[in-house]
Amino acid sequence: MARTFLSYAIALGVMAYLSYGLPLWLPGDFATAMYASSDVVLSLEEEARLAPVTPSFLAYVSAFVRGDFGLSLAYGVPIGALLAEALPWTLLLGFCAYFSAFVVAFILGVESAFRRAGKVDRGLSAVMVSLDGVPELVLGVVFLLFFGAHLGWFPLQGALTPYSDKSGMAHVGDVLAHLCLPATTLFLASLSGQFLLVRVSVLHVLPAPFVASAHLRGLGPWRVRYAYVALNALLPIVVRFGFRLASMVTSLIVVETIFAYPGVGSLLMDAVAKRDVPVIQVIVTLLSLGVIGVNVLLEGVAFWLKPKGSRA
Repeated sequence: MARTFLSYAIALGVMAYLSYGLPLWLPGDFATAMYASSDVVLSLEEEARLAPVTPSFLAYVSAFVRGDFGLSLAYGVPIGALLAEALPWTLLLGFCAYFSAFVVAFILGVESAFRRAGKVDRGLSAVMVSLDGVPELVLGVVFLLFFGAHLGWFPLQGALTPYSDKSGMAHVGDVLAHLCLPATTLFLASLSGQFLLVRVSVLHVLPAPFVASAHLRGLGPWRVRYAYVALNALLPIVVRFGFRLASMVTSLIVVETIFAYPGVGSLLMDAVAKRDVPVIQVIVTLLSLGVIGVNVLLEGVAFWLKPKGSRA
């Protein structure tokens, strides 16, 4: 375990440096990105005033640890304030989509594995394998054009109706209406992979002697499936979830961009377009820190789930 945490510490240092350094290599600069499409002609002195002062890596890390994220070049406000506005929307979207996808995939995966080679198993597996080959970009665009633009059932973008004075349940309904399409896109994009993982993990556990012993003891089928088999299949599921976390974050950014959902992903893409380097650095660093932190947490959960004899 100590060696594992050391490797994560090294990875965190490398990711922090890349998060600081790579945005500096973006072509163009803030002044060019903001005024290139306009008729404004800047003098050399005006361009120099707009050019950001880049701190050293150690100064950046020191300020980041203190919670001083600096100012946004594009908006002129503290980056922490921008994150405080965007992060709740990202957490809402990610939790609704990924948590529901995990619950549904877990139940369907367990039931499909117990019906191996049956009609239910073959049908579910065929649908999930087909769905697994469709990227979230395609799903999002199809949902946006068909359910949003063509049928008009859901809003096309944003998280709230602009200039709306709704309150109470009307406000909640407005939030859910805007949440539906991006959450469904993420749900379907994540569902297939998690289903296939759960199904394979359960199939590996089914031949174990304790499963036959549970049946011989007269335990009910639901208890055998979920209290014995599914519980013992959690270890590979937890480990694999850590591997998929980075791709899940990427999917979240893509979906927020498609639906102009005002989360951290949209804030990041807007900062890239405007060459707002301080915002890019902070968001990428925070995402890297979050991914590594969750993986460390999952390592602890996986260690706890391991049989005692294999924890050496």
